[in-house]
Amino acid sequence: MRRDWAAAKAAYRFFDNPRVTEHGVLAGHFAATAARVAASEGPILILQDTTEFIYGRAQPGKIGFTKTINAGPTRLGSRTC
Repeated sequence: MRRDWAAAKAAYRFFDNPRVTEHGVLAGHFAATAARVAASEGPILILQDTTEFIYGRAQPGKIGFTKTINAGPTRLGSRTC
């Protein structure tokens, strides 16, 4: 998979195309799922992920920050064997 600006721009153009619809993009997935369900002889589990993400932060500059340690054997400039 190319990970450059040209690939990103192509994706933006693809999804901005009025002929590209959610139904059209997902139609193949729906058809494949229907075929798998029809071929199944046993119970079918339908799992749902109810995970929620909240991106608002009181201190957005701290996103990704965990802890700074500048003491003991991990301090800058020290060496371990």
